[in-house]
Amino acid sequence: ARGTPQAPSRPAEKTRCGGKAIATSGGSVVDCGFALSSEATQRPDVAPVFIDAVETSGYPGAVERKSFALDGGSGTHLQAPSHYVVGGRSVDRFSSEELVDVPLVVIDCGAPYVDADFVLTPEDIEQDERRHGTIARGSLVAIRTGWAARHYTNRDAYYNVTDWTDIDEATGLARLHFPGVAEGAARLLRDRGVVGVVIDTMALDGPGTSGALRELLQRDAYVVANANLTEALPARGASMTVAPLLVEGAPEAPCRVYARIP
Repeated sequence: ARGTPQAPSRPAEKTRCGGKAIATSGGSVVDCGFALSSEATQRPDVAPVFIDAVETSGYPGAVERKSFALDGGSGTHLQAPSHYVVGGRSVDRFSSEELVDVPLVVIDCGAPYVDADFVLTPEDIEQDERRHGTIARGSLVAIRTGWAARHYTNRDAYYNVTDWTDIDEATGLARLHFPGVAEGAARLLRDRGVVGVVIDTMALDGPGTSGALRELLQRDAYVVANANLTEALPARGASMTVAPLLVEGAPEAPCRVYARIP
């Protein structure tokens, strides 16, 4: 029913994925998001996308019209500081410099076979910097765990409920298990001056971790969740564009995400 959160026990369903590269004169462009649909996988406390047909009368020649009801956290989505901070910036208050062709840093966590209990630590980030160079101020950091690439089209696998008696107090539903980010790692990234963090799981805070999302939002960065971060994305040298639905005052909004690879 419309407005009813998804339960983890729903059967697996297919979701149209991005991830395809399109060649351009400036390199290739990779779609790093997932399509929205009524069957798309998203957090279990987020109402499914509602799509309804609308009469075409009054539109001569039109063959189809539809209306859409979306949750701010539907599908691939951006979380703005106002999601956690009173008076914080909302989705519509980010500049083009923070969203368009932002220098991209990809931290690979061992995708595509990262364990559900993996947590990115400050030490992991520093190790990545020793290999590929210091994270530059103004960068957008993508944390690639491979979780979405492996499991997004299978809702039960993406949720990965291991104990149905372990109830998450935040949602009132069975606790999910997926890779996450330590609060200290989020703090280090913001100390580096990143404008935002993109991750290919439902949230920065995985099971047994908390504080990463709040750390970034309280320090005026943004977060993109449910991204599709393919292995084609290099550790350094690419750029990324995040295009959220421009809803005035919204703390969250579905978004398109594109990476440009030279």
